[in-house]
Amino acid sequence: MTTLSTQQPSPPSILFNSFDVEESELAREPQGSPWASTVSWIFQKRFWKDYIALAILGAISIATTVMEPFERPIDDAVLADPDLRHPHMEDIVPSWSLFFIVFLGPVAVIAGLYAVTIPASPRKWKLLVRKTHRFVVAILCTLALTQTTTNLIKNSVGRFRPDFLDRCQYKDGACRGKAGLVSDGRQSFPSGHTSFSFAGMLFLSLWSVQVLGLWDLGRKKDASLYASLEEGGGSGGGGGSGGGGGGGREREQPGYVELTGAGASRATTPEAGSPSSLVFAGRIGKSSYSMAGWVAIVTFAFVPLWIASYIGASRLQQFVHHPTDVLGGAALGVFISSVVYYVQA
Repeated sequence: MTTLSTQQPSPPSILFNSFDVEESELAREPQGSPWASTVSWIFQKRFWKDYIALAILGAISIATTVMEPFERPIDDAVLADPDLRHPHMEDIVPSWSLFFIVFLGPVAVIAGLYAVTIPASPRKWKLLVRKTHRFVVAILCTLALTQTTTNLIKNSVGRFRPDFLDRCQYKDGACRGKAGLVSDGRQSFPSGHTSFSFAGMLFLSLWSVQVLGLWDLGRKKDASLYASLEEGGGSGGGGGSGGGGGGGREREQPGYVELTGAGASRATTPEAGSPSSLVFAGRIGKSSYSMAGWVAIVTFAFVPLWIASYIGASRLQQFVHHPTDVLGGAALGVFISSVVYYVQA
């Protein structure tokens, strides 16, 4: 006679997106000195490949910046072209300011968003540093790829800027203007200011809506790692985490969600479980399918894009780029930032 097995299948593991890997990792670590462990975490060997790749990208970007562009001949058609006879002007948005606008600014914004959105817990600041570190690596990769690609195209195309003839000061068959200005005047397509700005600003927008939970709106909140857990019950018995007290009433105190083991979906209060094996899950509230708040998040995400758009428009205002240069730069920045974001996400 055949005996049927009564063994129950193992409960499924909690599934979460790649933005939750820091929570999962931190939940398995023993508690220790917060800053010492954070520094050692940043410089651990598994990140070395990323740091080396960023260093190589940075070196290539610098090398392509000092490359001489392709020199198109200056003939009668060029000298007579009214689109190349605009006056040379100083930058409305200086190149040095882009570092603050598209790198330091986004890093500060994302760190601030994490500070506000990560619920209070014994390990909040550790988690904030780790998540911000991930953003820093990702946006550096985005900007380095954008700068390198832009420079390679600029130097290969060698398109004249709208103010080229003013830079060139053409006389007796040759340019008499400053060599640096003339060389830069041959690097019109695509716009570097625009590609760099759209790469950094779009990356900030994409990351911001993820942090603010736009993609989780309209779903059950308890389907994500930062779940809002109904009734706040524990695994069955006991005091503060038990299911008996309070009926269906929502709990207000912070809770933790265990990531591994048979109790993968069990909720508990901080007093009922060890923070070394649990990950903070936010304030326990009622699950909801509400889309409330999406307009605010989308509006917030558009602010960086407005900044990038103004930077691109400023390149037209001062006659250093043709409209197609700005459009090409914007498309390049959007493409690279989207690829890097979705690959790592």
